Amino acid sequence: MERKEKVKDLITKKELSYEELKERYNALVEKQRIFKLKAYNIFVEQALKMSEFCSDFNLISLIILDYNKDFNPDLDHKPIE
Repeated sequence: MERKEKVKDLITKKELSYEELKERYNALVEKQRIFKLKAYNIFVEQALKMSEFCSDFNLISLIILDYNKDFNPDLDHKPIE
């Protein structure tokens, strides 16, 4: 209960300017984009490692392409200009 009150106090007492809010939002968007890129790189690495055990490289390529068509880190949120 005490933590909720502290958070509530911080929200109500702290007034941020538009520029501060924009900076924070853009920083979060960039962190999300970087996280997704790292996750994608890990996925591709693992798929390529699978090629050591799977002689059908076309299958590995299809797996990567299938994942890639749904992957676009810039679609989720755009930075505020």
